[in-house]
Amino acid sequence: MPEELTEEQTRAAFADMRAADLTFIRPPGSAAAQRTVRRRRRAGVIAVAAGVGIAIVSTATVMSVVDTDRAAPAPAAPSPSFSRPPLTEAQLKQLASEAMATLGADTNNADRKKAGKPAIVSSNHGPARPNMGTSGSATSTNKTGDYVVEIICLGEGTIRTTVWAASHDPQSMRTPTPDASVVSVRCGDKPAPVRVDVHAPKPKLVHVQHQADPAAVGHAVFAHIVRLP
Repeated sequence: MPEELTEEQTRAAFADMRAADLTFIRPPGSAAAQRTVRRRRRAGVIAVAAGVGIAIVSTATVMSVVDTDRAAPAPAAPSPSFSRPPLTEAQLKQLASEAMATLGADTNNADRKKAGKPAIVSSNHGPARPNMGTSGSATSTNKTGDYVVEIICLGEGTIRTTVWAASHDPQSMRTPTPDASVVSVRCGDKPAPVRVDVHAPKPKLVHVQHQADPAAVGHAVFAHIVRLP
């Protein structure tokens, strides 16, 4: 068995051990302190830089949003849609009279002849409707068979007019010929008459058919004349 140490020997052994350990332990000097300061300073700079970076990114984001909002045009306000009430029967009748007067159909052929204007063979007028049927010239008086059709529309919208020459029977009046002339007549306050030339030698007559678009129905009237050239 190993020999037991006395209390004095034990204390001496611990004193020697502490002395030996202290030779390996260096107290923190100026260099160590400076390294600690530099380490803490770097940590503080990194933290501040990170905070500044976040602030810069946030500011850039805000500026980007502001610039985007500034560059983007404001949405256009929806244009109000007005649904105008249809004209009354009295208003349509008055407008139709104005349309006939514009075409010169309010004077008789005797007065037109005195004024040096060609005679009117037939005429028609009325409110614009989706299908206004077909009207044919009552007579075929021109020996050459050449006629002029003038159409006008007062009000709003557009009417589609078909003009052709055919005999005076129900089937011919309902069905335009393959060589029929089709024109679009725009309505307005003071529109110019639309002219269509047609050749209808005897016994053929001149047939005119109108169809109004939805915008013209209740808001416009038509008038046309068939006259000599």
